[in-house]
Amino acid sequence: MREKELDDLRNDLGAAKAQLVEEQAKLEKQRRDAQQREEQMIGDLEARVKRTLQAKDDTIAELRTRCSALENKVREFEFLLERQREELLGGLTSHHKDYR
Repeated sequence: MREKELDDLRNDLGAAKAQLVEEQAKLEKQRRDAQQREEQMIGDLEARVKRTLQAKDDTIAELRTRCSALENKVREFEFLLERQREELLGGLTSHHKDYR
């Protein structure tokens, strides 16, 4: 009877060890899956951040180009205004001389 009990205990111990190995394998797979999901999420987030930064850089470049073009227009208008002022003042001066 004692031999039977020992065999039963050995069988139970073997089954428990097998179950332990199986559970450890499941846990390891879950850990790898979770790590893979985390790496995927980080990769997706990095890509989104890069796209956002590129869009920001593109917008800044476009605004700088527009600003430069507007500055050129301002200089052009200032030049035209100065020329017009000179023409008007020149016309007034010569017109004033004609009345003397």
